[in-house]
Amino acid sequence: MHLTLFLIVILINFLFMMLTTLLPILIFQISNSITKVGTVLTIFMISMILIRIVCMVKESKPIRALISGTSLFLIGFIIIKFYSTQIFWYYIGSIFFGIAIGLAPPAMLTMLTASSQVSAKNLSIYNSCVAFASALAPLTGEYIYNKFYKIIYDIWIIGALIALIASIILIKMLKNNEIVVQEKLIPKYDNPLKNEQHKSNFVILLISSISYGAIVTYLPIYFNEIKFSIGLYSLIFWASYVIAQFINKYIYRTLSENTMIALLLIGLCIGELIISLATFQFMYLLSALIYGICYGLMYNFFYTKASFIKEDQSKNNVYAVIGLMSYIGVGLAPTFLSPFLKMEIRMIFAFSTIYIVIALFIHFLLHIKNNK
Repeated sequence: MHLTLFLIVILINFLFMMLTTLLPILIFQISNSITKVGTVLTIFMISMILIRIVCMVKESKPIRALISGTSLFLIGFIIIKFYSTQIFWYYIGSIFFGIAIGLAPPAMLTMLTASSQVSAKNLSIYNSCVAFASALAPLTGEYIYNKFYKIIYDIWIIGALIALIASIILIKMLKNNEIVVQEKLIPKYDNPLKNEQHKSNFVILLISSISYGAIVTYLPIYFNEIKFSIGLYSLIFWASYVIAQFINKYIYRTLSENTMIALLLIGLCIGELIISLATFQFMYLLSALIYGICYGLMYNFFYTKASFIKEDQSKNNVYAVIGLMSYIGVGLAPTFLSPFLKMEIRMIFAFSTIYIVIALFIHFLLHIKNNK
């Protein structure tokens, strides 16, 4: 069962990362408008946020959410294939993609961590699968787009179809598996937005993710100016993210929770500062290494804490919000970093650390409050 789930994890993340790499290019070719590119991405973001809010207030079975998500993913690709020259249908497709990503990842995490005996191991493998797909998808998508443009939509449809079939096969596997995933409706469950501990974690993730948004949004532009490979940076970043999944247990044994979070935030800050202050190109790879390990450890830690929640609906809700913090932070980055856009582009990364410092300050305040 778990191998099938990991296959779906890789497929969905690989297709999604390839889509996010190529979709802006495809839309710009059709419309010749950067504004419409932003509109499509905004529609996607709103759709994903809304469906995750709905899932938090309405109980749902993880397998049902996964099948719905992979189905909508497939439908979205079919729509943009047959209406590939009409911008309106990209708006519709982005709604399907947003809902799909809003449903599928939290459901997969809930099923993978249904048994406490394997939850930590499965979380590490899950994060590694995400990192693997995220590292290879942009380069693969770029290559296919340049060499085999006409079949790019077909590749997306085939990949999404395989993910859907694998999701349907999971239904029988779940019935026969000894590790029972709790599928019953739970009358009472923990709302993560009303839990003080969860809320403090979410705030730290959200604010620190604004700085990650600087890398996602502006680093490709900066590296294009200085003729450095964004693909190489991404490869080192995600390889470091994978490493973090296998060294986490040693970190957890050595450091207290509060100390570890503080050090990870400081590490993120150093990773961004290196980009702005680098005097030779090797330092960019050092930045990717430090930032990737710290970012990977941060999310592994919060996902691991969520895996100890016993009720499926509560667990699914927390997973959904944790993932959402990254998306919202990246989405807010252009707005929160706009005051610094008049400066040299390389300085944006240094100024983005302001938000990491704010997250660190909030963390210390919460630590003091909890120890009173």
